[in-house]
Amino acid sequence: MIVADNLQFGTGCATRIRVYINNRSDLQHVKLGEPFIVEEPTMKIVEEPSTFLLRAFVQSGRNASKHSWWAAAYAIAHWFETLNHLGLDWQIATRENLIRYRDAHFAPGIISPQTGRPYSKNTVRSRMLYIIQFYSFQARAGVYSGSLHVESMRSVTKEPRTRLDAATYTQRNSAQGELTSLLPRKRRATSPIRPFSGVEWDKFTEALGPLPSEQLNAQAQSCRNRLIIILTVLTGLRVSEVMRLTCHDFLTMKPDTNSPAVEQPLNVNGKGDIDRLVGIPNWLVAEVQTYIHGERARAVQSIRAAGRKTNVSALFVSNVGHSRVGLPMTKRCYQKVVENACVAAGLTKIIQRTDPITRSITWVEKPKHCFHDLRHTFAVLLYQAERAIGNPEPWKRVQQALGHKYLKETIETYISFVTVFDNTPHVVNTWDLIGQTLPGRPT
Repeated sequence: MIVADNLQFGTGCATRIRVYINNRSDLQHVKLGEPFIVEEPTMKIVEEPSTFLLRAFVQSGRNASKHSWWAAAYAIAHWFETLNHLGLDWQIATRENLIRYRDAHFAPGIISPQTGRPYSKNTVRSRMLYIIQFYSFQARAGVYSGSLHVESMRSVTKEPRTRLDAATYTQRNSAQGELTSLLPRKRRATSPIRPFSGVEWDKFTEALGPLPSEQLNAQAQSCRNRLIIILTVLTGLRVSEVMRLTCHDFLTMKPDTNSPAVEQPLNVNGKGDIDRLVGIPNWLVAEVQTYIHGERARAVQSIRAAGRKTNVSALFVSNVGHSRVGLPMTKRCYQKVVENACVAAGLTKIIQRTDPITRSITWVEKPKHCFHDLRHTFAVLLYQAERAIGNPEPWKRVQQALGHKYLKETIETYISFVTVFDNTPHVVNTWDLIGQTLPGRPT
């Protein structure tokens, strides 16, 4: 087991409530990445919250992401740690205790140990929703009857009004109003999206390795990172969608070398379990297949040579020399691909961080871009490309490509940034951006 602790409140208590995460794949009946709430120093598993995490997240088909498991675990552990500091049992905690917990996050001088900055309203809101979901779970199990068993925002009033009698509708509407009054108002994301500019892209790609077809031998610089970046910026995939790609997705394709720009359809399982089709040009399919039979095969063979059984279907795996060689890349690994390339290219920013204990201020260099910025770049360039060919409704094309449910979401996200490349008018589509010269490609 590994301990994962990002708690701040209640650290003066002799007893600590902490999150432990299973990192052993050889344990029966325990999933890799499964979180537990543990009481230190006795190391006793706290039964109620751990059972909640197991039933509502680990075993739930609706919460398959380990990051959701961990976020819920941290929120519940943080709440239990706070109650422990106050000398309260979780079953007797009141609405007033939850309000004080909420307000404590915004007290003067309170700093998040994760970011080194004040807590955001969205973070506190998310924690409170997990806490209320925990109490709702316990209420349904018949072990809690206090004042915090209001259903979470997602489940309240989900049923159409026509199917509810007046009394039930009134009760649910009242519950939603009570919950809404407790939660911090959800802050609308106002931070600007950050698509790569043409100049930034040139610097960024110089810090990446070659394409698979450009590798001279097995000892050459890795081609995986460049392939990940190009595939993402040409399709607008989310990192979670890239992680779900498999070798089978590409090995079943038959690229036509005489038509490198012609696209092959690829079905992608996206956010909300919604499928959509994206196009992969023939030349990129060929590059991916070269990676599968070359660099990827060597990484998988390395893990087999070590006597470890593996049946990895994920497209992208950790390289030879990595501690997880031959295993699927984690989400953090994908994020570091972009972050490390940004740092190497000098695409950084300086941010201020405050230590929550010593109150000392430090200035930290951070990458200017993140993995999701590749998706933003794709969206902005696709919009420009659609306009360039005379499409009267370019937003609909962008919406379809990104997999957004509502057109309004697409427009509101990107309307202010569609002129990001106005100073480089020669960049009108993604082919120009990545610098590919293709025979017969329209100019």
